Amino acid sequence: GVPMVARVEDVGEEDWDRCLDTNVKAAFFGTQFVIPYLRQRGGGAVVNVASNAGLLPRAHDPVYSISKLSLVGLTKSLALCLSPDRIRVNCVCPGPVSETGMVNADLDQAEDRAAAEQVFINAAPIAAACGRMIEPGEVAASIEYLLSDAALMVTGTAIAIDGGKSLGVPPARKK
Repeated sequence: GVPMVARVEDVGEEDWDRCLDTNVKAAFFGTQFVIPYLRQRGGGAVVNVASNAGLLPRAHDPVYSISKLSLVGLTKSLALCLSPDRIRVNCVCPGPVSETGMVNADLDQAEDRAAAEQVFINAAPIAAACGRMIEPGEVAASIEYLLSDAALMVTGTAIAIDGGKSLGVPPARKK
């Protein structure tokens, strides 16, 4: 996806278009492209990668949040439209994932990388309890599940893989 940290009044039309084109339009037309192949096979699955910002919008990056909320809505709508063809459409909504370009870019800008990483960890109750960020393999395993026959009856679902961050503010840690 394309991140965009900007105040509402500072967002230009080019920035808006770039973010929505990458995060929503590409998913729509990518799905449209594979429909004939999936129909020919008698069905199949599409998995979009949204973000936990698609479940819980954030004030510091409203356009990114709007795009990911739109992607969750697109996923649900396409799931409904394509269900007669046995085509399932779901999305995963990861929170900050370790060793990814987006997270590394944020951490690289921090004065204290370890402290900045701890902020990501502490924002999610399970991540805080485990003392680590989400790992890429955990997101991949969720996608693998959604593409598998085990998920045959799963469609229109947005799976949060965010350590519980989209649940809200975690309780204070026990000492």
